[in-house]
Order: sequence, then C-alpha cells, then structure tokens
Amino acid sequence: MSDHLPILLKCAPCSTDSDARRKRFMFENMWLTDSSCRDTVCAAWSSVSSSHTVENMLYRLEKCVAYLMEWNQSTFGHVGQKIRDLEQQLRTQRDAIIRHQMLGLIRDWRKKEEILWWQRACSDYLKFGDSNTRWFHSWANTRKKKNTIAGLKDANAWANLKVCNLIDHDSGCWRTELVHQIFLNCDAELFLSISLCNSWPSDKLIWHYHSQGIFTVRSAYHMLASECQGSTGFASVQGHSLWRAIWCCNVPPRIRLFGWRAATRSLPSADAVARRIPSFAMNYSICGHDSRFHSLANCLENGNRALDTDHFDNILSVMWEYWKTRNRFIFWPERSLRGLGNKAIDFVASYRRAKEETSSPLVVKHQDMWQPPMSGFLKLNFDGASIDNVFTGWDFVLRNHSGDVLLAGAKHNIDVAEPIIEEAKSCPHALKYAFQFGASNIIVEGDCLPLINMLKSSQISNTTVASTLI
Repeated sequence: MSDHLPILLKCAPCSTDSDARRKRFMFENMWLTDSSCRDTVCAAWSSVSSSHTVENMLYRLEKCVAYLMEWNQSTFGHVGQKIRDLEQQLRTQRDAIIRHQMLGLIRDWRKKEEILWWQRACSDYLKFGDSNTRWFHSWANTRKKKNTIAGLKDANAWANLKVCNLIDHDSGCWRTELVHQIFLNCDAELFLSISLCNSWPSDKLIWHYHSQGIFTVRSAYHMLASECQGSTGFASVQGHSLWRAIWCCNVPPRIRLFGWRAATRSLPSADAVARRIPSFAMNYSICGHDSRFHSLANCLENGNRALDTDHFDNILSVMWEYWKTRNRFIFWPERSLRGLGNKAIDFVASYRRAKEETSSPLVVKHQDMWQPPMSGFLKLNFDGASIDNVFTGWDFVLRNHSGDVLLAGAKHNIDVAEPIIEEAKSCPHALKYAFQFGASNIIVEGDCLPLINMLKSSQISNTTVASTLI
C-alpha cells in the first residue's frame, strides 16, 4: 500500500495557441495621476476576508486586478480616442471659457498618453539597461519562450518521426515511399540524393575543420579567421560581395530586406510556389511568365527605365517598386503601371534627404546676448506669441543700463491673429505701461525682424500693422 496521491501525467505537448493565452495584467503608471486609483485598491483589498494568510493575499491580489481593470475602463478607457474626441469638440466650440477648460483637459490627457507610451517603450529600457545580467537575458528571451514550437501536427496526430525512422537499417537505404509521403518532391529528391553509410559506426564527435576530425586550437583559429573573411558559412554560397552590396545600400531597410529575399530565392513568385505546391496554376501573372527575375525586371513592361548598372541602389529600388506594383496589380488590375522607375528613384531620394537631415549634427546657432543701454537710458523689450492657435498674448520687460529689471508685465487674450500682428500689438502696450511708470529716454527692442524692417521702411503706412501701432 502507498499513501501517495495519484499523479496524472499528460504526454501531449502543451498548447501554443496564442488565443489560449490570457493577456497578462500590467499596472499602468498613468493610473497614479488619478486620486481614485488609491481608493479602488483600498476597496478591493478590504473586500476579501479570509483566515488563511496565503489565500487571503492571493484573493486580494486577484480582486485588485479585477477592480483596477473595471475602473480603468470607466475612468480612462482608450486614451487616444478620448484625445481625438476632445479635439473634435474643441473645433466646434465657440465659448471662450469652455475652450480654455477643454484645452486643459487635452493637455492632461496628452500627459497621460506620454506616460503610457513611455512605459511601453521597452526598447529604451533594454537599450540603457545592463546587458550582462541574468535579469537582462531573461527579459530579452521572453519572446522566444512565448513563440516556442512544441512540434508539428497534421490532421491525424502529432508528428514524432526521427531521421532514423526514414532509413531501412536492414538494407541501409532510404525508405523512399515514406520520404515522398512526408516531404515535398523537391525536398524529398534532395534528401534521397544523400548517400548513406553501410558500416553504421558508433556515434562520436567529429571536428569538421580538421583532417583527422579532432579539435585543435589552431584549426579553430583558422576557422574563425575564414569566417571573418567571408570564405565560409552561408555568405560564401552566393558570394560575400553580393551580401555586402545589398546590406550596404543607402536605401530604406525594407528594400535591403527585399534584395536579400530575392537573392536567396525567398520571394513568392509563381515558379517558387509551384515548387512547393505542384497543383498551383501559374495563371495570375501579367504576361504568362512569373519567374523570380522576370517578375522583377521584365514583367511590368510599361514601367521600364534604363539605369546605369553601377547605381546598384537605384537598381534595387526599382526592382522593389516593380515587385510591389506587380503584387498590387494581381489584386487591383486597374492600377497604372507607368512611371515606376521614376517613382522608385524619387522615393529613395526623399529617404536620403530625410536621413541626412536627421543624422546631421545639431548646429547651435549663436544667439546675441542682451546688450544694456547707455547710462541714462532704459531699454524696453517686447514680444508677442500665440498659444495653441486659440490664445494670444504679449509681454515686456524694462531694464536700466545695469540690467536691473524696473518693470515687467504680460497679458493673454482670447483671439487669433497673425504673429506679426501680435508683435505689433505688444509694442504700444509695452510703451503704455512704461510711460505710466514714468520712464523716459526709452530704447525699444523687439525680436520680430519683419516688423522691424517694416518700421524702418515706408511700406507700413497702408498695412494692418500700421493701424495696430496707431
């Protein structure tokens, strides 16, 4: 007799269906911006009473999750949609007070959205984290754990065949019928072309890079040196220069990836699909033939453009545009096939210009420092601005020759006008307050160059700026 509890052992692989996995609960940092979050947690925590300490803790945590999820739906909901709804209401709202309140709400929701996406930015977390710790490696391998392949399953059951099951050990030959039954014809012929050994020696470790099959430091050194030079490995199959030319192209990453797929025969052209599916009918190509290179270079006859073969970047971009338009033409035949070459080259040119602008070093323009006035004079600086295209305002500051601030002020209005008009409005307002202060010998200074040029010229007499200044 045994006093052990029975154990149920399931030998079937675990389900890896993504739909079967529940979404993991994550605490959102933006919840802390709402004071009711604390009340929600307290209510969930006090709703459970159990004598068992461990069960009490687990039940309370489950209640907190349920309460917070329900509270999040009613309080926050979809943050981006709330911002879009408020912006739509702001466009139709005419009341100034309500517009001011709605702008405050939009700013608050945008702050919450920024907190939300900052928490989602795991790339920054990994980028600045310690890359040589156990925690980092477990974090980086999380995706691999979720996307594991437990096995292959057909309509009948799980496939658990091994290579040894494909070999007839009595005759020392492949089981041809079984190989053709499991694999495609192209793969089956490749496997059957591999010769088998009749002696069946015992398994042992063989170092491929030594003539006697033993490992030596010298052979390992030569192997690493050869890999660095590109003379071994996958790169040597198609030529190291081809991979270097593709991955060093000054084109968007999607085009480089397309070039790699074309060079490795990974594009789903009609002939490539027919090799996998013999019953596939090649009836959807534009001109009846859909081989890999034909689809890229010749199939779209109306989009040809002569290019210099030295310009590999442009050639690869045009091939990518041909392939993309070929796929679209299959489903939307009414699309035009003209001008593909020009479109592809213009796209690459725009990409290069944007890349140069973003990669250029930050140039800090020299800003002139404030110059104090001469002794006995005061300097009045004024400025106008627009806030969110809803509010306008102006400010000023009055200082003496020592830089001491004698007077300063600011004001905002509910109005929308051109920037130069706001600059022009700020000047008389600043002078008004300066004169009321009792200032004299005032030097007026502004930062709006168009307004200053208009004041110096005779073009201001019949403009809106003139009526504003008067």
